[in-house]
Amino acid sequence: MKVWLADDESDLLNDFKDLFVDDKDLKKAGKIELVTIANLNEFQNMVQKVVNKSEPVPSLIFLDLRFRTIKEGYAALDTIKKHKDSHIKTIPLVMFSSSRQPEEVKTVYEKLANVYVEKGAEKFERFKSVILHWHNEAILPN
Repeated sequence: MKVWLADDESDLLNDFKDLFVDDKDLKKAGKIELVTIANLNEFQNMVQKVVNKSEPVPSLIFLDLRFRTIKEGYAALDTIKKHKDSHIKTIPLVMFSSSRQPEEVKTVYEKLANVYVEKGAEKFERFKSVILHWHNEAILPN
């Protein structure tokens, strides 16, 4: 299972890399590979690599709503969910943010994100729970 984590906060990306190395539940689940993406341009390049088949389709994408700016977060979400290739637009996508603004949450779901998760003190446990759900329980399209 390949998981993309797209966030502009380098500390968060590094913390998640450590989580993937150290967490016993993720180790027990089997091979879960984390790919970190630090900006919108890199995200769009990764999507293009998937389209060109030089990169495998990820099983799950975590995307920061404020991927530098909220506009860039929405742009990255649209890159996936409005893509003409069904292998791209059906990738499960988890938006995350420290915001609980109802209008932002509503917009994320209107733009077809699969899940919205709040960043916070328990973010690693929340993210791990989502990863393990998609890995162990869900039947994925690709």
